[in-house]
Amino acid sequence: MSNPSITCRFSVNSWQHLYSLHQAVRHAEDASANRLIIEGVIRNEPQLDRRDTPIRLVFAQSATPPYRRTTDNRIILGTLLRGETLSADIPVDAHVLAELKKNLAEYMSIDGIHVMITIGLNLPEQGWQKGMAADIVQLDYAMKGDGG
Repeated sequence: MSNPSITCRFSVNSWQHLYSLHQAVRHAEDASANRLIIEGVIRNEPQLDRRDTPIRLVFAQSATPPYRRTTDNRIILGTLLRGETLSADIPVDAHVLAELKKNLAEYMSIDGIHVMITIGLNLPEQGWQKGMAADIVQLDYAMKGDGG
């Protein structure tokens, strides 16, 4: 029996690319020194009691992202922890992180454009309660204009 799943969408409120000289010096020792943080709010989702719920995704550069697979062979990108804020640490390789940063910077610089994130989750069989994590099996981003 497969786990229940949901798909949520949210508009990116803010994003930060964090990289400092100190982190560059440590980079050889700590492969996660390069990261990107995306924040937003998921609105009116039944699985979240229809409450506006902040979400924070941290993409961290990793030399070897530890991807697992679902029983139907989908890649598990990371896990989303349910608390007052939904939060995830998502390991990605350097090329994926560079592409994500480039696309976000390009999209966010266009007036009237919002970056929309779609996240697909496999929920725990016993339900997704606070303090529990759900597997992220989809994470897409796209541009959406103010006019429609």
